[in-house]
Amino acid sequence: MISTLSEYSRFILQGGLVFIIQSTVLIILTLFAADKMRARGPALQAMIYRASVLGLAVLLLIRFAGLNSHGVWGIANQRQISESAGPVSQLLSAPPLPHPLKHSMSFINSAQDSPLIHSTNLPQTSSQVLMLLVGVWIVGVLFQILTLAASHFIILGMRRSSRPVLGKSLDRLQNLARKDNLQAPELVVCVGAHSPFLAGFVRPVILLPEDYETQFSEQELDAILAHELSHLARRDIQWNMCCRLLSIIAWPQPLLLLLSRRMTQANEEACDLAAVQQNISASLYASCLVNLSDRMTSSLAERTLGTGITGFKSSLGKRVELIMKNSQLNRYLSRKTRAAVALGIAAAIFVGTTLLGVQSLSARQSASNAGKYGIVVDDRSTPQAALVTFTKSLLAGDLELAARCVQNGAQSVYSDDLKELFTDNMISFSLTDVVTETHDDTARISAHVSFKTKKPVSLTNDETEIINLARTDSNWKIVAPTESAWVNGVNSKTLAVIAMRFANPSMIKKMDSDGVTQMCLSNLKQVSLATQMYLQDFDETFPPIKKDYKKMVAPYLKRPAVFFCPAAPKTAYTLNTNLQGLKVKSVRMPRQTVLLYDGKKGKLEYRHDGRASVSFVDGHAKLVTPEEAAKVRWTP
Repeated sequence: MISTLSEYSRFILQGGLVFIIQSTVLIILTLFAADKMRARGPALQAMIYRASVLGLAVLLLIRFAGLNSHGVWGIANQRQISESAGPVSQLLSAPPLPHPLKHSMSFINSAQDSPLIHSTNLPQTSSQVLMLLVGVWIVGVLFQILTLAASHFIILGMRRSSRPVLGKSLDRLQNLARKDNLQAPELVVCVGAHSPFLAGFVRPVILLPEDYETQFSEQELDAILAHELSHLARRDIQWNMCCRLLSIIAWPQPLLLLLSRRMTQANEEACDLAAVQQNISASLYASCLVNLSDRMTSSLAERTLGTGITGFKSSLGKRVELIMKNSQLNRYLSRKTRAAVALGIAAAIFVGTTLLGVQSLSARQSASNAGKYGIVVDDRSTPQAALVTFTKSLLAGDLELAARCVQNGAQSVYSDDLKELFTDNMISFSLTDVVTETHDDTARISAHVSFKTKKPVSLTNDETEIINLARTDSNWKIVAPTESAWVNGVNSKTLAVIAMRFANPSMIKKMDSDGVTQMCLSNLKQVSLATQMYLQDFDETFPPIKKDYKKMVAPYLKRPAVFFCPAAPKTAYTLNTNLQGLKVKSVRMPRQTVLLYDGKKGKLEYRHDGRASVSFVDGHAKLVTPEEAAKVRWTP
């Protein structure tokens, strides 16, 4: 249970931090654009803010979709698979993956190429810290949801206790609504209303204080009703609610509060200008704003779910200044302006989701336990579960978890190569016929391991392996073979080699070096043998001068890769040019005369600890030092 919560927490935090980075860029661009467009009027500013809110919602949905596509909802299923592992057959399979392989593992198959390896370590974070951070986020979300719910019930109670307004006030409202082709909302008087405001996401209503007839003159009431009708026409309540919900989910993003305040301010200024254009004097309207701000202050519930004329007192001066100077600004935007704003925000979203769209903090180097297997649950409660977790974490690219499954394991210089082999190049991988023997704190698992990788490496494996495990505290871990066990040929199969790469990278490095040397010598022997077969078919005559011997010898080889040393895959072995066109019998000392060598133009390449690979006319091959190379023969 704890491991499942830990994986949930890690994925949520990674996705949340990516959203904060993306939203920060988008909000900063929005604030900058809105500030530059201030001279064009608050209607354009409000539209920019709204487009930004929509863009942020899209980014949040992308994060949510990312959680689903990477298998968060499959955790329970993954845990069920892990727990069901036992003496019965256990099958895991990996589908083809789209990226080509650049490196491979060495010593998985001694007959295949094995370039060297590099890696980047991932930071490790305590599970308790991850769950604590996610818990704090959940508490913040719940607190704000409760605040929103409380405000809703307060407004709902105010509406139920209100009474409708009739007479001249209602007639004024209906006349103003007809001018804007709107359906007039309900107009009610409420005892609990602190100031006039518009509320109602679906059924809008304008609520007036109980003493509105004595508090407001007819001109002030007309200004108030015109202002609230402008909010209704602009759908400010709906947009404010969208911004509010976004702020609840992403409350750790402080810039969302600034964006919300700026959007509310732009909405109020746009409604001020709209009210002034309803044949209301600008000076009278400005005076009304000042008087209302002095006499009335809206409550928290009214500010949360409603839109009122009073707004923020700190912005009152700017609103009055805008009314007096720009009362003739057009409150409507052309289609070209709307299209330009939409395209600009779309471009900002594109930047946020592509250039900054790292799928996790570790980007594509771990894909946050992703891939076909989604989030892999860290279940090492039994030997079988530990082995399944180890193999699944490799296939999902979660090398941090794979290292935790190995005794004394840690990510090393081989991490990138392992990830590339399993997540980018694996065609199929399976563990079948799993049989477990447990003795106190040790266990021994026998399993048939099969896998196949894509070209150009094309590694294959199909054999039964023995995996040893030991229990540390309450978790089982794979025990990597020791150096002596490896030298004696004990437990030297695929999974053992992989475990050694986490537990003993220094020994693997030496093995890789020795493995490349042995593979080079093996390749040279195969080419030498193919040359001997060519000589038998062509009257004991070496390939002619100015002919590419590789083309003539290639039909006698199973694969062309053996023409090259694994340490220099672009440099082919060279045929001794002094022999070309000659008969074999003309070579007086075939055991000392060079046939093929690693190098060019008679110069050897000492690639393997100061030694070079050389084959001779009699068919044998060996590694020679510079001192030994001085004694070999180059002429017949």
